[in-house]
Amino acid sequence: MVSAAQVVERLSADEYHSRTALSNSGMKDLAVSPLRYWHRNINPNRPAREETAEMQFGTALHCLVLEGESAFNERYARDVDQSDYPDCLVTIENLRDWLKERNRKPAGTRKADIIRQVQEIDPCVPIWDVIADQHEMATAGKRVGCKDEFDRLFACAEALRSEPKIRRLLEYGSSEVSIFSDDPETGVPVKARLDWLNDDYILDLKTFKQKHGKSIDQSIADTIWYEGYVRQAYFYATMHSLATGRRKPLPVVIAFVESDPPHEVRLKELRPSGPMGPNLYWQRSQVDVRHFCRIWADYMERFGEKPWRPENDIEPLLDEEIRALAY
Repeated sequence: MVSAAQVVERLSADEYHSRTALSNSGMKDLAVSPLRYWHRNINPNRPAREETAEMQFGTALHCLVLEGESAFNERYARDVDQSDYPDCLVTIENLRDWLKERNRKPAGTRKADIIRQVQEIDPCVPIWDVIADQHEMATAGKRVGCKDEFDRLFACAEALRSEPKIRRLLEYGSSEVSIFSDDPETGVPVKARLDWLNDDYILDLKTFKQKHGKSIDQSIADTIWYEGYVRQAYFYATMHSLATGRRKPLPVVIAFVESDPPHEVRLKELRPSGPMGPNLYWQRSQVDVRHFCRIWADYMERFGEKPWRPENDIEPLLDEEIRALAY
């Protein structure tokens, strides 16, 4: 357990995830079942979490927008594409024809031998195999993405950067800020990792997809609700207050960017109250977080690091459990 609240900058993602504490993503697992939470978060033989393509895209976008192109280029690289070199020699027939055009007879059947003969005449001639090998060496240790993925990534970043309010939010502050604390009521260790933090706002970047003919605004509203972003905002603001002693929680701004063209952007601010008084979604999130902290405390006391598998009773099936009967 963390005895006092800690705010840690520049903590690696691996170290953050290695610390046993209840996070917002852990609450998603608890919402499925306590055993699911144990399996994915406490189980000593837990499987590595595999990132989906969109999760990897979001991580790269965070790096590009929040940490800058220098940090991005240290970790990511665009895959080399033949379209970047329209005049390069690709096939062994291309190489042999190039030699014949210079009155040289190709010798041998191995492509490597033909490449060597071409380079002896002109070491600067673009050859696809050589370009690909050099690129692989230059990008060793980096995550390499295809041209289309990088084009989409930089288009999303440009859409976000073109928003004046986002630029102002990013003028000062820190990225990937980790906070560790204890829940005041239950003593449960809790943790959060904020995308961006400054003195006035917590900023979170999210991608979304427009589906089923919905408007952009409705797509985002549905995403906020079904992905649990309201609870996440409440949890982040509360964690920050615990760590800093701030009485009034910071507002949380979620910057949404459409991951596919035309990359629409929307900014949503979540806070405890609005012009009409307390926000119901904030109060509901407070109840949810309290609920998950109590579940965590209960199951940790009962099972500890052993599987969180309680004995099941035989329960009658109720009509209201069958959603089709509601219509």
